[in-house]
Amino acid sequence: MFLLPSAEAILRGFLLSREWLRAKGMEQEPKLAYFTDSFGCTPTLPSLLRAAGLDLTAITLFDETQLGIPS
Repeated sequence: MFLLPSAEAILRGFLLSREWLRAKGMEQEPKLAYFTDSFGCTPTLPSLLRAAGLDLTAITLFDETQLGIPS
């Protein structure tokens, strides 16, 4: 069983994030989406990002040795 976030949940997250940024005084709209892992993302993510006005995406995948976290 996979637990992928729905398109609605992702878009609500974008909207809440933008509201939070505006409340903190940031007037410029973000153009970059940052994800710490590409696995577990919905296949419709590129379309959702475009619809949200995000032009760029950064995806990283770290393991414990790269982060300096003890095993």
